[in-house]
Amino acid sequence: MNVIKFIVGKVQFTIDCPDSSNLISLPTIYQRFDIATAGIKTPADCDLIRFQISLVQTLPAFPVVTKLTSEPSWQVGLDQAGNYLFSFNSPLPARSLIMDPDFSSGKLYLQETKPAEGRFPLNTLDIIVYSNWLANRGDLLLHASGMTINGKGYAFVGRSGAGKSTLVAKLAEDCRITVLGEDQVALRYLNGAYWIFGTPWHLNMDMCSPIGVPLQGIFFLDREAADILTPLQPHQGFTRLMQTSFIPYYRPPQVSLIMDNLERLSREIPFSLLAYRLGDDIIKTVLDATNLLAKPN
Repeated sequence: MNVIKFIVGKVQFTIDCPDSSNLISLPTIYQRFDIATAGIKTPADCDLIRFQISLVQTLPAFPVVTKLTSEPSWQVGLDQAGNYLFSFNSPLPARSLIMDPDFSSGKLYLQETKPAEGRFPLNTLDIIVYSNWLANRGDLLLHASGMTINGKGYAFVGRSGAGKSTLVAKLAEDCRITVLGEDQVALRYLNGAYWIFGTPWHLNMDMCSPIGVPLQGIFFLDREAADILTPLQPHQGFTRLMQTSFIPYYRPPQVSLIMDNLERLSREIPFSLLAYRLGDDIIKTVLDATNLLAKPN
């Protein structure tokens, strides 16, 4: 059995593929998260999501008892045992996935009509599964940038055109700052505290890291804000986070868990508008903002 392992936010992904296949190859962006090549030591309290790959000529048909959602490229429903049945039309090849209710174990059927080497069979599927696994615990993925500054974690959220990409590129130049992720980060509540983790789901492998740190604050980028740092009320930050989170709305109980978690987060973690303009010293602006955030009220 050919086995690939990588780790994201204290969750180890393990992919089992038949020995006869040269199918599995992690994309370059995953290298920093690859346990075998990156030398990552798996934490003792690490959880596991395991996939078994089965290569088939024709995808099996599974009885869907309850249809949950249907998107242009994928659909999901429940079988009689409560397992989640996913079917993916694109990107090719076509795939079917059965996941247990906890999203910790699944079998992926991959339609393979022609030999193919170096392909990654999960191919965005891991994001969907991970989002659902997190949702079972009230945790979530954020469409945001994440940084560590002086050992503390910060998330930077901005709509298209807010300057998030520019911010990340500039901050990455400073040796005091580590980029956890330029576009997606995992937000988890562990042992009574909020943590932010890097993820591999980006375009630039230099703009991500597998580490996690305690979350200190969340900034919403706003070039029109009058001050460098403008505190937001908890309900304002809650609403903005709901708009930028990966939430499986087809699973109402898990949505409730996420909302409860975000309500608690809004009471414990400060939300702020962060203003900067092109041409500003972005590194100084961010460091000043984090220093202001660290000062006691």
